[in-house]
Amino acid sequence: MVIGIVAATGVWAADRWAKRFGNDDPSQVVVDEVAGMWIALVGLPRSVIVAATALLLFRLLDIVKCPPMRQLERLPGGWGIMADDLAAGVIARIALGVGLWLTPWAVR
Repeated sequence: MVIGIVAATGVWAADRWAKRFGNDDPSQVVVDEVAGMWIALVGLPRSVIVAATALLLFRLLDIVKCPPMRQLERLPGGWGIMADDLAAGVIARIALGVGLWLTPWAVR
């Protein structure tokens, strides 16, 4: 629920910030990374290894922007700013979940 509130607020705030400063994806807006990273971590074991792996995977996906993230980034306003990072978080979470399921001995 908190992630949903942060994401919805982020869409609004990112849209206002982008319009105010005339930038499609201003670097000052970091709520998209926060929400995406929270998604990548939700429900996973609390471990430094898991958190570091989630961060690395999330950032890699956010930088590379494989489909559908590249298309989501093209959405208008705050939606485009937030959507690609939310998708990166979802993909990272799925990949980590599968990885931990396949290697349950890796994190204790």
